[in-house]
Amino acid sequence: ESDAQPHGLDGLQLVSWRPCRAPLWSVSLTAHQVTSLLSAFLLGLVAIALGASERAAQRATDYVTVRVQGGRRIIQHDAVALLMMEQEVALQATASRLADVPRSSGAENPAGLEHLAAVLGLKLEALPLLCKGVNATMQVHGGSGYMRDTGVENVLRDLNCLRVLGSTPDELALMLATLKFSDAGQLE
Repeated sequence: ESDAQPHGLDGLQLVSWRPCRAPLWSVSLTAHQVTSLLSAFLLGLVAIALGASERAAQRATDYVTVRVQGGRRIIQHDAVALLMMEQEVALQATASRLADVPRSSGAENPAGLEHLAAVLGLKLEALPLLCKGVNATMQVHGGSGYMRDTGVENVLRDLNCLRVLGSTPDELALMLATLKFSDAGQLE
């Protein structure tokens, strides 16, 4: 059945599929499997956002090396150099933080809560930072950065969607606080 257009996104045709009968199978998951799946999903979102940000940064780098204003390349202008640095800081901070996330929960923490907390914290910090960096990249392009010609505006829209996909920043903060301060988590 067709669904109404949410949030005024007129270009999207949304359809929902609903089963006519009960599903033929069901899956039971352990707490460890749930935390592992959620961690993998959130890590995937951060990795996608990082890749998209790197693509936008490359477009900006290509642009500032050829664009001339006032008799010099725009990368030589302090404001543009500052914007490029802001994007680079976002990329490096996210890549570094991603490398610091433990790769597995291990036998010493069978529920994987510590790993999940690290991933929640990563997404909570990284996505807003990457959005800010891509916004700086868009500004490097000037007015054309807001047009579809450069593709940077699309990356920013994608990052803003990734930022709330899987949980809004407020929900992530609440989940992280619950894990850190619950008796079950014992993460302090």
